[in-house]
Amino acid sequence: MVAGANTNPTLQKLQEEMAPKLASLNDAIYLNSKLFKRVEAIYLDKTKVRRDAESNRLIEYYYQQFLIAGGKLSEEDKEN
Repeated sequence: MVAGANTNPTLQKLQEEMAPKLASLNDAIYLNSKLFKRVEAIYLDKTKVRRDAESNRLIEYYYQQFLIAGGKLSEEDKEN
């Protein structure tokens, strides 16, 4: 975040305005069940498909991000 290191009233106002929108977008991505299933399928298939170390790390990273954000939660829990 730029506003954390180099702040002024304009940047602070912009951050206050944009933070909820960005959080909502982040939720829409990481709580999307269809997208999570696709990411999980790639993650679970990683031993069957030969990929380089960087690709494997990216697969693990994004799978973990989905888990941390609640990707495995039930649809009811995602709404709360």
